[in-house]
Amino acid sequence: MKIIPLWDSGKWRHRYLLQFTRGHYVELYTLAWADSLESALDESIDWIAKYAPSLTCNSEVHDEYTRLVADGVPHDLAVEQAEVDTYISESGDYIHADSWNIVFEDPDDDELLGFLGDGLERGALTRTQYEEIEDAIAEKPISGEEK
Repeated sequence: MKIIPLWDSGKWRHRYLLQFTRGHYVELYTLAWADSLESALDESIDWIAKYAPSLTCNSEVHDEYTRLVADGVPHDLAVEQAEVDTYISESGDYIHADSWNIVFEDPDDDELLGFLGDGLERGALTRTQYEEIEDAIAEKPISGEEK
């Protein structure tokens, strides 16, 4: 279990724990502080594109677009067809629409730490990872007011 805490500068109204999968296997979770689900997902995909690019489907979309254009499909239609069933981040990276889920939206600290504690007990999360996330939770409350 990899849980990546993400936030940009500023104040946030929400905290999301998002799950990213490949097939039937959970690859990682992101814990994102953001003003909206879309922003949290964009922050998460930006991280994925940089550090776990195999979870994106950028090359699949590009290859499908190239194939369609080579078959004579007009540009606009080729783009539309190549992007079917994908989510496009603000930075232009793609993930399959069915490769992510919301685990928690605005979980309270106890819910979140309980979920993380289960991962710690199963050995899917190290004590250091747990403590880093616990510190992030303490420093970045969802109220938008920094402690």
